[in-house]
Amino acid sequence: MEFLRNWAEYGRRFFNDPELKRRVVFDDEVDSVIKNIKAQPLPEVRRKIRLDDWKYLGYREGQRREELQLIRQWDQAEGVTIDNDRLVLSRNSFAMSFPEQPWRTKFSWTAMVPDISERVTFRLSDYVVVGFAENGRFFYKVNGVEVAAGSYTPGDFYHFEVEMDPDGGLTPDFGRTDVRASSEIAIDPDQHGYHRRFHPVAYAAYGWNYWQASDNSYPQWISFELNDVHDLTEARLAFRRSDGRTYDFRLEVSADGEQWTAVTDEMTSSADRWTEILLDEPAEARYARVVFTGSSDEYPAALGMVEFYDAGGRVLLADDYPLQGKFNFSVNGKLLADYVPFSYQPDDSRQVTVSSLAMETHGTVILDKIWGVGYQLVTGDDVRFHPFEIETFMDTDFSIRPDPAGFHTTGYDDSDWEVVPYRRYAHGGERRKDEVLYLRRRVHVDDFERAVLNVETVRPSADIYINGRYVKQVGRYPERIDIGEFLKPDQENLIAVRVDPYRVKQVRHHMSSDPWTGWYAGLMDIELTDRSCIDDVFAYATDVSDPARLRLEVQATSENRETFRGRLLARVYPWYPDESGIVAGKSTRSIQIEAGETVNLTEEISIPEPELWTTQSPNLYKVHVIIQDEAGNDVDDYILTTGLRTISQEGGTFRINGRPEMLNGPLLFGHHAPLERIAQWMFSPPKERWVHDILLARKMNGNTLRMSVHDQRLAGVNDRRLAQIGDQMGIMFMWQTPSWVREGPAFDLDFEGLPVYAKQVRHPAPVS
Repeated sequence: MEFLRNWAEYGRRFFNDPELKRRVVFDDEVDSVIKNIKAQPLPEVRRKIRLDDWKYLGYREGQRREELQLIRQWDQAEGVTIDNDRLVLSRNSFAMSFPEQPWRTKFSWTAMVPDISERVTFRLSDYVVVGFAENGRFFYKVNGVEVAAGSYTPGDFYHFEVEMDPDGGLTPDFGRTDVRASSEIAIDPDQHGYHRRFHPVAYAAYGWNYWQASDNSYPQWISFELNDVHDLTEARLAFRRSDGRTYDFRLEVSADGEQWTAVTDEMTSSADRWTEILLDEPAEARYARVVFTGSSDEYPAALGMVEFYDAGGRVLLADDYPLQGKFNFSVNGKLLADYVPFSYQPDDSRQVTVSSLAMETHGTVILDKIWGVGYQLVTGDDVRFHPFEIETFMDTDFSIRPDPAGFHTTGYDDSDWEVVPYRRYAHGGERRKDEVLYLRRRVHVDDFERAVLNVETVRPSADIYINGRYVKQVGRYPERIDIGEFLKPDQENLIAVRVDPYRVKQVRHHMSSDPWTGWYAGLMDIELTDRSCIDDVFAYATDVSDPARLRLEVQATSENRETFRGRLLARVYPWYPDESGIVAGKSTRSIQIEAGETVNLTEEISIPEPELWTTQSPNLYKVHVIIQDEAGNDVDDYILTTGLRTISQEGGTFRINGRPEMLNGPLLFGHHAPLERIAQWMFSPPKERWVHDILLARKMNGNTLRMSVHDQRLAGVNDRRLAQIGDQMGIMFMWQTPSWVREGPAFDLDFEGLPVYAKQVRHPAPVS
């Protein structure tokens, strides 16, 4: 924390930004870049059908039954009706209860009022009050005072969002004297390494980290001074948990901090997050301490957090200061209240818990899409790396989702399914845990001789169906699947995919603490070709002088019964930023492919006055490769885009196009805001998030992004969209595929997957 404070102070001065609020990248910049990113060109001979705009459904077993039961309960409440998949409240009050949320909470809902003359009030356990006022304005309250903000139009739906922080953002206090211990690890501020995770004993007061004794000798103790004399009735202890470790301990109290009396017998800690102690009789105390007498694995005594209670609730410690809860309030994404004090603070300044959303109106209000997510403080081994746990406690849109049974058949009704919001859509996050992702796409297919389904990748695995027939299961490796026997020519066909949910086995450092990292089906397309066709083309520069040399490695196949004879033509055109129909370079050669065989061909194309690819000038060329038969008829083609650039390291210096270059930029972990989307978007975010991160790097004079691998073979960033975006935005990538592991034995390296992954990112942007 001290480092961050100093770093923030340096940043204020360096950027001349006293409040550190200056935005670096704006939404309109991102939109402008996306608008100018050119889609990859389609072939002109073969027919390529991009499978975009899937309809999707997320569903876990029993979900429909649960939603039916919930709708029935609400529909029976007084003054409430469920109409057109929305809750309607008329001239009444209504409250929804949910499990207590003792720490940070985010709540959102969509609401509409048909009449401007009626007030509608929403209360989150009375601590936060917001709503529609009678004068066409939104309102919120701060310490009981009403504040008008923004305006609304009757009949329009508005998305409300409240973020609550019950302790007002407490920070660790190294100066507090109300916590003492028998011993603790001495920390050298300049020391780096493992022991930096252990912090002074004062941290145990609020669980910022945990206290640990200096060695594994027993007994050891940690004591707390209360803010006054209290009759204690309860204590809650959060011990360090690791591999089922338990501690033997007792609880003692004192009037002066010198003479101690045990108020419990010898106890053993629980494996749960909290060990709760209910005293048989109230114990008068000004001081309380935990005395450790042993550990199941002889590990040093350690405690993450402690809470004491009397009949009135939680007891503050001597150096605690009254908590002041704060909140943010947004409507349609616009921040109206920026971290302001609660509408009403608790009278005793003790811990706030939120457990209900109540609403009241003398008119009518219509609600939809209510969602609440809570964050719970973590205590234990990984508190520095994963300080909280996330859990959705309410999520309803007042509808009953359809049953996916038979989703893969042509007669299934998917009218209630949604359209995926972006290409390579990822489902997931704790909010969607255990939900299978179902995808459907109808596509008209003309007559064909050969049909192939290209699958970029799937995480973790998926079943593919075509026209109700099972095709195969696919996984993380890219695949080209012959689907000729499944498609019906000259009519509409149904492609259906069932993607399995995924939970990481172990949340690793640099990952979200939400283990339900997104599952998805990668980019897919159908290619319809002749029986003699091009399987693959790899283009790369071997020389960037004038003229430049572009090498093509072409793989072609013939499934005809007779030998195929013809020509291979290759033409190169300027494509980005300015496209031209003037050929920049070309080649022609005769080819012969025996029946049922595959040939590998290499061509060198000379390109005079080349426009090279650099991060300052990301020039790209379109490469068009064509197969013609002996009569000169076009049989098949293949189109790709590439840049003329070389990578070398002469003299130990990294070089692009022979010139010394330095790779400057951040490590991209894939933590894309907002917080509740991090796990869902970690490996497959919307394109806007990639563009946003590239712009951030460019604005700090960066020219490179290092991709990160989090979950060994099952994860890593291998997103073909990113390479295509980087080509045009002039960014280089240190590209680590899921074949790579950061630590562990060599046999964990995925040598089988490396070559197939590498084929996906044959672009100038990836340089290592």
